[in-house]
Amino acid sequence: MRLRLGAVLPGKYQLVASRLVGKPYCPFVCQDPWEVEQTLLDTRLPELILETDFFFGDLSPAAKLNYNINSFVTDFDDKASRVAYLLRLWQDDLLVMARIPYNYEADEKLRRWLYTERMAITHLAQAAEEANESVLTDELIEEEQKIRLFNPRWEHADTQRAKSSPDSTTENDSIYLKAQVEGIPDGASVQFDIFDPAETPRTLVEGIKGTVEDGVAVAEWTVTDPRPDDASGNTFKLEFEASARGKKCDACEIPVEVEEFVLSI
Repeated sequence: MRLRLGAVLPGKYQLVASRLVGKPYCPFVCQDPWEVEQTLLDTRLPELILETDFFFGDLSPAAKLNYNINSFVTDFDDKASRVAYLLRLWQDDLLVMARIPYNYEADEKLRRWLYTERMAITHLAQAAEEANESVLTDELIEEEQKIRLFNPRWEHADTQRAKSSPDSTTENDSIYLKAQVEGIPDGASVQFDIFDPAETPRTLVEGIKGTVEDGVAVAEWTVTDPRPDDASGNTFKLEFEASARGKKCDACEIPVEVEEFVLSI
């Protein structure tokens, strides 16, 4: 398959509104954040402009407030910001990226699974209709359903900080964000998103990538204070989630203590 976006043609990738596809159970859907990001980065700027404008226009009025394209894209020709915008929509399940197999037009079963409409691909397979038929992608679906992320937690990177303050952090602390995984191989990437839950909806503070090793996804992060400079209080809380291949774990709380500075003259 060619790593690019475009019209719905065999061998290409296509962005699709998530409501049109049975994510995460559709086996044609890309689940790996690295694969999605690299595909977007390989896309030509004119195509990215069309994609970002199309998907922003396709959002509901409420979603347009939370995902205002002008908050991401400040320069019309800024490719990186358009990639970040589409990646954010993908991470929040507002769109998916689907692979179009080269042979789908020649394969009767694949033609029944896929059809095109408004440059969108829809997963048509219904359990009742396929009950007496052996579907080629059953094993892929079963494999995706086995994926699990659980037991999220964080640890201080510094051993002294781990001893002196095991249950809380301060700004500029280096910590490890962790989550147990099943069904994801070692070396695969996992997305870690850090949020400020003080308001509803939560505010995204930062998104970083981690790597799976020995069944544990790990990412190192430096604690930041996203609050205004005049914020009050000696403590506040952040939280993070780990996600991969359309699955995510529960949110894990990160208590943060605010260090007080006393200026003496």
